[in-house]
Amino acid sequence: MASTDFDLYLRDVEDLEDAYFLDQAIRTESDFGHYDCKKNGERLFISSYKWSEPLLIASDKAKKKFLNDLEKRWTEEGESISLRYDFEQALQKND
Repeated sequence: MASTDFDLYLRDVEDLEDAYFLDQAIRTESDFGHYDCKKNGERLFISSYKWSEPLLIASDKAKKKFLNDLEKRWTEEGESISLRYDFEQALQKND
């Protein structure tokens, strides 16, 4: 069984690295970090050790909405998760 309740999965994203891994798994439609991605037609099934059932993204429209919602939670307006993650990684290297 899979779920399309985006808010349920978005609430489970713990930090920026987690958000980045999820973002990349969905964008590349492949496994990334601790997220596994399987494609069946237009549908994406994203699973993680943290979830009891996979996230189902049923269409390109749903994919864009999920990624947009994820970015809203983890970035400033107009900034991508990838850009934010790279910036934070660079700051940590300078510490």
